[in-house]
Amino acid sequence: MKEPEVINYTHPISKPCSMKFSAVDYSPVTNVCKAPDYNEKQCCDAFKALACKYGQHVNDYSTICPIEFVSYLNLAGSYPMGVFVGRCNEDGDHRLCS
Repeated sequence: MKEPEVINYTHPISKPCSMKFSAVDYSPVTNVCKAPDYNEKQCCDAFKALACKYGQHVNDYSTICPIEFVSYLNLAGSYPMGVFVGRCNEDGDHRLCS
């Protein structure tokens, strides 16, 4: 697994998330993205497909939505940090869905 990119956000999070990411079915990702390899293409394709279903929320860094989405996904799949963020973003693009 390649080293994840470190992302520094300059805008403070000021709003709660209006989406209940605790109720999302993460199985489209957890069924294909498996340890120990975490195949980058399979994981990122599944991650992007799911993230883009909630694009307006997961890309809104004025809210806690992006953090909640990734946190609940990591919890659902018992993923270590860095499996998705930094690996699945397009070059320098901080959006989770692009």
